[in-house]
Amino acid sequence: CARWQRLCHVVLEETVRRIQEYAPELLGISVVTRRLFGMNEIARRVRAHLPGVTIVAGGPHINYLPRESMELGVLDFALPGFGETKFPLLVEALAAGGTPERLATVPDLYYRVEGEIRANPPDDKPLVLDDLPFPNRSLIDLNVYFTVADKARMTTMYSSRGCPFRCVYCDVQEKRFHYRSARKIVDEFAYLVSLGIDEIHIFDDTFNINRQRVLDMCHEILERGLRVRWNARVRVHPFDREMLALMKRAGCQRLHVGVESLDPAILEYMQKQITLAQIHEFFACCNEVGIDTLAYFILGFPQETEEYRR
Repeated sequence: CARWQRLCHVVLEETVRRIQEYAPELLGISVVTRRLFGMNEIARRVRAHLPGVTIVAGGPHINYLPRESMELGVLDFALPGFGETKFPLLVEALAAGGTPERLATVPDLYYRVEGEIRANPPDDKPLVLDDLPFPNRSLIDLNVYFTVADKARMTTMYSSRGCPFRCVYCDVQEKRFHYRSARKIVDEFAYLVSLGIDEIHIFDDTFNINRQRVLDMCHEILERGLRVRWNARVRVHPFDREMLALMKRAGCQRLHVGVESLDPAILEYMQKQITLAQIHEFFACCNEVGIDTLAYFILGFPQETEEYRR
């Protein structure tokens, strides 16, 4: 434990040092709950070195607890939800002077006016993922990213956002399923292949919810003659042999799947909405068509017995 604390301290100090060297005017931090302490410390120390910096936080913890995060006292702004359109609006508002009137135009924004925390109403506009540009990967060194399993030069991408399921342990609070078209997904695949990427990991919350979309994507890859290796994060259900066989033909190498438990009572308590029969069928089908699998399990879940662990 002491060694882990020392390592965390070193990482925190290095993070603050690099931010201090860069000296940004605006610092954005994404935070999940388990990293709230780290976020708070980074923000506190950066402000001590750079008193003029503006600090805004987003991410899963902010989505749940934006006001409480602001009450910690180190953030200038909290911005829940997807930031592709809202964050540029915040930057524009700050560039125009950051007056309360301009800040009030940024949907979902939490900010202070004379010490009082204000919250703007959310944006009702639908999120259309096809309208968003591809990430500018020229800003990073792609050579330093690789898969542990294959040692392949890789990158991640999203084909959808959100998950309608309500597993009790999950931090994905966006229950609407937003998805990109098959054409746009394969456009990005082709772009990544042109950059020399060997393997693409689709980092969706749940890739396979819309069966027809998956089939359309695979057909698009095959029709273009695109040779690409990819993997994805999925549920064990819904799945079938036809879908898996087509995914294999289209270059799918591995599926990362959240099994979580093999105890039916715990699966029910988790609200996973899957059965042991569906789990067995999924892995049997993957073995049959030749797709590798990587399963996620939660150990020590409430109601788990010593007999189960054996």
